[in-house]
Amino acid sequence: QDYVGGSLTVASSLDYSKYCLPNVLEQYIHEFSKVNLKVTTAHSSTNYQKLVDSRCHAAIIRGEYGWDGERIKLSTEPICLIRSRENADKPLSALRYISRYTDNNHMTLQTKWLIEHNLSPDSTLNVDTLSTVVRLTQKGIGWSIVPGICLDSFDGIREPLFFKDGTPLVRNTYLMYRKRDYALPQLREFIRIVLDCSKK
Repeated sequence: QDYVGGSLTVASSLDYSKYCLPNVLEQYIHEFSKVNLKVTTAHSSTNYQKLVDSRCHAAIIRGEYGWDGERIKLSTEPICLIRSRENADKPLSALRYISRYTDNNHMTLQTKWLIEHNLSPDSTLNVDTLSTVVRLTQKGIGWSIVPGICLDSFDGIREPLFFKDGTPLVRNTYLMYRKRDYALPQLREFIRIVLDCSKK
């Protein structure tokens, strides 16, 4: 027929959903209004399992997961230490550490960096979202380790992190799907728009 229809189920990471997905969906829904689109947002580990279990056509996943299907790298971003300008000259040991739950792979890398730099924060705040971490840090309440995806409007000190051997601490974002599902025009068009938006 002369239009793209059908159903499309996408599982998207929480961070990508907040900072990037709205632009993708705005364009997709405008161009393909006849597609029955279902989007769920969750931690990458949950989205990966949905993909493995064939509960979605495509998943946007942050971090490294073993996947024998199709994988497109959308971005590589630095992981940064952030603090407010008023705290720029204070030692980290004198400030609260603001942490948040993330997937196990990323938590392992953060812990490795902390250990390598002899940091074991005693005073911590545990929050649930990146936006809360950034707001608390901006207010001078403490310091944190966050991915670059959330720092476009951050007005403070940011320092990209490196391990002792000089390797940068980064996080990759991938779009994953099954090769057989690429036959679906609604999926092909979604992939096209995601790639277009990732270049902007």
